[in-house]
Amino acid sequence: MNLEPFILNGQTYDLSHLRAFPHTFPFAATAKDPARSFDVVVDFSVHCFTRAQEPDDPPDLFYCFDRDGKARNFNLERWDLSRQLRNIIINHFPTLNPQFTNRDPYKHNNFIVVPVVTRGGVQVEYEVFFKVFKAGKRLFLEIESAYVRDPSWHNRRPTQGRRMAFAVILRKVQAGENLGKFK
Repeated sequence: MNLEPFILNGQTYDLSHLRAFPHTFPFAATAKDPARSFDVVVDFSVHCFTRAQEPDDPPDLFYCFDRDGKARNFNLERWDLSRQLRNIIINHFPTLNPQFTNRDPYKHNNFIVVPVVTRGGVQVEYEVFFKVFKAGKRLFLEIESAYVRDPSWHNRRPTQGRRMAFAVILRKVQAGENLGKFK
């Protein structure tokens, strides 16, 4: 995604940290799999730094329309935390076993929860939703959304699904295998 800086009240918010980038994820051998690496193009959706537009929002917060045609407003907290996403992807994704769910009403397939520290020094749970897919011979990791876990949204959280190692997700998608339906 080619993102232009966002200007709000004379302040420019750089979005270059959310440009797509290639990354190689190396994985050591396990009892089931040999050592291997996966070349992946990492990309981000606008949901990483925007939120749904509310009727009483000031018009200067408007950033764009998403793929579904819904208006999205710039969100300072999401933008600020999104600056940590590259580090989370490179350093945390390979070691985590994301939750996999295909029963989420928001159609997210995989998610992780990572503790991060806000600009104000507060530790929060950061939910990162993603999907892995193959186009041609290339693997893609799209960060679909990322935001602070809100305890009041407990009933809107994705259904807790089975955990699957990130290396297994990459291997299965690269091989064209179905990730399965987990309960």
